[in-house]
Amino acid sequence: MLRRVLLTTTNLIIHTILHLPRTSEKSSPGIKIILGPLKLHTVFLVSALTHAAGESLGHGGSGASSIFFRPLPWAITLEMAIQYLVTGSTRPSDKTPTLIRRMLGYVTWVVSWFILVAPFMQQPIIEAGIFPTMPRSALTQKVTKLLALNVI
Repeated sequence: MLRRVLLTTTNLIIHTILHLPRTSEKSSPGIKIILGPLKLHTVFLVSALTHAAGESLGHGGSGASSIFFRPLPWAITLEMAIQYLVTGSTRPSDKTPTLIRRMLGYVTWVVSWFILVAPFMQQPIIEAGIFPTMPRSALTQKVTKLLALNVI
């Protein structure tokens, strides 16, 4: 939903304010290696600030969006570095992966990311009172005990 706005803002910061060149097919590999991750980190920073602003207006700012968005570009950069070490290129290969392989990769990436980040996101949200707990709910008590959250 915010892709166009975020990319426009990122390009404004990178190219207009910082005066860094735009990349093209003729750009040197060094420029591409620097600008790719820089744009990635900038767009996630702008996205985190946008979500944090909305979060603070809605319920006083639990900080959960910041916890989600700050490490994400680093994880993607790590993924790109591993891809470069394995294949020698950060660009996708000419062979298009099958639909099953793409779906499996996407689901694995998303599930892994949420397993890593969800516990850190949930605590500020619970502390902010966004998810009102029901003390008598057996499920709430079991989940709280399992996650060792002392909010009930």
